[in-house]
Amino acid sequence: VGMAIDRGIGARGRLYLVWLHSSSPPTLGGFGPAPNPIMLAYSDDGGRTFSRPVQVSDPGRALVVAPALAIGPDHVVHVGYYDLGRDLVDYQGLAGPTWDQTWSIVMATSLDGGEHFRPGVVVDSSVIPPGRVMLIFTMPPVSIAVDGGHTCVSWTDGRHGEPDVLLRCSSDKGATWPGEPLRLNDDPVADGR
Repeated sequence: VGMAIDRGIGARGRLYLVWLHSSSPPTLGGFGPAPNPIMLAYSDDGGRTFSRPVQVSDPGRALVVAPALAIGPDHVVHVGYYDLGRDLVDYQGLAGPTWDQTWSIVMATSLDGGEHFRPGVVVDSSVIPPGRVMLIFTMPPVSIAVDGGHTCVSWTDGRHGEPDVLLRCSSDKGATWPGEPLRLNDDPVADGR
């Protein structure tokens, strides 16, 4: 579960929760059959009651995991998550090698305080898993930071042959993510670290 507070709404602020809703009992190391959507609800009374949950993840994205949440100016709500594509091995905790295809990072945005979400925008569609995810429930989410109109997302990626930290930013409240991701760690590429 991810949590964030928008102190600019109401007397106590608006408390947001985001989570992955399992539609069936999970297996030992993964999720059961999709759909298992990412959901969001909010509370304006300090957590005593919550709004009706709304689906954040796009219905066409079946294998979504690890939601993260950040609040921007003007009560804009950003939820980032991984779309594992067709990677049932990691999603369901099955035996097998590291997935040899890409995942995507998707950003869903609400401009009305969490009432509705625009269709998700792909932040990066070339994410290479840095290794097997043994317990999909414990997969670290992306990190999101918002400053003014800028929204940045960082994540761990294996596209250079080993785990690196990559960063990509948007200057239009998450509507577009131009350019190539920036590699943040400054060790030499493919140095075995």
